[in-house]
Amino acid sequence: MTEFQMTDTGFFTTSLRDRDAELYGAIRDELSRQRHEIELIASENIVSS
Repeated sequence: MTEFQMTDTGFFTTSLRDRDAELYGAIRDELSRQRHEIELIASENIVSS
């Protein structure tokens, strides 16, 4: 039987802010944009007669 030794790289325990600050900033900015801005999407309104 083969034994595997697990090494703790901190992947699941290190915060995203510490691991990848650029990605963390992009996600934070997008979340803020969605919470504080309104996005209107133009569409046609076709009424059938």
